[in-house]
Amino acid sequence: MDIHQFLNWIVGKDIEGDPKEIELTIRRKLTKKEYKISTALFGGEEIEEVSERLNLTPEKAKKLFDNSKKKILSIIKEHNV
Repeated sequence: MDIHQFLNWIVGKDIEGDPKEIELTIRRKLTKKEYKISTALFGGEEIEEVSERLNLTPEKAKKLFDNSKKKILSIIKEHNV
């Protein structure tokens, strides 16, 4: 899933504006692990697979994912999507 599809999926409608600019903001504001977890889970992977690959417990991975979702939604609002 490319960033434009990802953002459309998150927002629930076709976004306006430059998705690359929004992606850069997301990459800057999320930690590496939050970004990896988010892209993997939104891409369809299971939390157990992702947490094992990143050497995290599933609970910790879920918490990081929840935090990243909040940050992503905040970033999207900042960009008036």
